[in-house]
Amino acid sequence: MSEDLTQNPPLTAHRPLAVFVYGTLKPGGMYYKTQCESFRPQALAAWMPGRLYHLPGLEYPAVTVGEDQIQGYVLLFEDHSALALLDVVEEYNPADPDNSLYQREYLTVETEQGPYQVWVYRMSPEQVENLGGVYEPSAVWDHLLVRSPRPL
Repeated sequence: MSEDLTQNPPLTAHRPLAVFVYGTLKPGGMYYKTQCESFRPQALAAWMPGRLYHLPGLEYPAVTVGEDQIQGYVLLFEDHSALALLDVVEEYNPADPDNSLYQREYLTVETEQGPYQVWVYRMSPEQVENLGGVYEPSAVWDHLLVRSPRPL
């Protein structure tokens, strides 16, 4: 069985792991300090097309496919084990993606330094609707310190 590299590209030691974050994992976000800071990632301002939602009661956002320019950061991790930790935070199970809260996808986002291929955690529109998602037309998640992090 061959692997679909657009959905699951190989992780190689000679390049940093790149993940686009747009909510609580952004620098200053309520999960950045506990989940990302110890890896000391480089952060690049970035944007991607999508549609941003606030998930009331959960106090974190979700992005779906769309045409807005979602503002966030590309986090560059030298330690590729960060991806497994982020999967836990985003409730993504690579062995059972259909029953995961978010889907992890490999996409191209834009930065001032040019395009980057990154992992992004997106949610299906149906899942957003089921969770009562509220559209954020600004395309910027600024609810960075709303609450203490939920236990993982």
